[in-house]
Amino acid sequence: MLGTELANCWLKIGRAEEHAKAVSEEILAWKNTEPYSITSHRDTQGHHHHLDIHFDSRLNRDRWSVICGDCVHNLRSALDHLIYAVAVHESGINPPPDERILQFPIADDAGRFAKQSWHIQSLSQAVRAIIESVQPYNRPHHFLPPLLGILRDFDDTDKHRLLNVAVHRQQSGNLELEFGLAYRFGGAIEWNNGDLTDGAQIVAFTVQPPTRNVKCHYTIILAVGLCHAPGPNGVIVTPVEQILPLLCEEVRTIVNVIGTKV
Repeated sequence: MLGTELANCWLKIGRAEEHAKAVSEEILAWKNTEPYSITSHRDTQGHHHHLDIHFDSRLNRDRWSVICGDCVHNLRSALDHLIYAVAVHESGINPPPDERILQFPIADDAGRFAKQSWHIQSLSQAVRAIIESVQPYNRPHHFLPPLLGILRDFDDTDKHRLLNVAVHRQQSGNLELEFGLAYRFGGAIEWNNGDLTDGAQIVAFTVQPPTRNVKCHYTIILAVGLCHAPGPNGVIVTPVEQILPLLCEEVRTIVNVIGTKV
């Protein structure tokens, strides 16, 4: 069982949790200022109507992306620190043999894991088996892709470009329209559930017969999320304040699992 050898892992995870907390608090503070305005538009006949959203200058996707990237990189590094600690424990040497190639493999299936196993070839077969047991294909998530797979993808992306921070409407949005009793909808209300940029259309609807006198009462709740591969239910973006703590907890769990079995 590893003890003090895991100190650096916990430091890395702790730093990641600080980043996760900091960016979540910044995003919440931004949302609490109601940092957007809505403008209404219609065609000349008053048949087609839509609302656009406009953000103020405090929307700072790039800064939030950088902080998220720092969080992710600390978590990925914690796993590599774990492998290093195991190698020192098993070999009794610091630095351990093959220190330059040591790395925690993250693979989507057994075949890919086998191809990456050269990174942990100096570790015992028992440890390699434990590492395989926590791979993404052995730890599915009920509504997200496997969390270690997300962590790997985020870290790989952050090496070359900023993570994709998306602002989107949560499903609790509501729209009420006020006009004379003689009017009715000519089609369904169509919400934009994608990434919302400044000036983006957020909702559209049609009215029959056409009228230019429509009052719109709307309620929207915005979320700031990170885009990722589709999960089992098709989810491709998860709020930052949800996904980063999930990744932190996953890495904590894996360090504990491997650290207690070595």
